[in-house]
Amino acid sequence: MTATVEIDRTKLYGLTHNAANGKALTRQVRMLKVGIGYTKGPAIHVYIDKAGQWVIEEGVKQPSRKTFATLPEAKKYYTDRRRAMQADIDKNRGSKEAHPSERRFPGKFPYFTFLRTGMDGSFWPDFEAIERHRWRSASASTRSEPHPTPD
Repeated sequence: MTATVEIDRTKLYGLTHNAANGKALTRQVRMLKVGIGYTKGPAIHVYIDKAGQWVIEEGVKQPSRKTFATLPEAKKYYTDRRRAMQADIDKNRGSKEAHPSERRFPGKFPYFTFLRTGMDGSFWPDFEAIERHRWRSASASTRSEPHPTPD
């Protein structure tokens, strides 16, 4: 027994087809996690502040903040710092005292961010998704702040 299913393609616009020209949309497949808190591990976090600058925050008790104007420089700094912090944490493994750059437990913050799962199962920020959301939020609303910040 065979069944034929008819799909109403007029209801797929914006999801699988472009509404303007009717052509199929091609999208990159990606795994994305919406995070509402700090992850366990290196105490480093990235977000976009109200001025549109990338901010990288390091530390647990008294975090230091460094700002960047562009995505590539923020991404490079974040990656280098996180790897260095993880190496320091790994050297300190087994100690009862927490390493200054280690967050032993997850924590929450009053906004959300986008994360990707790394090869080792740890969560890393999805810089491109954060950037896209910032511009989409700014154009879709009348707010002057494109992205909420922890300040």
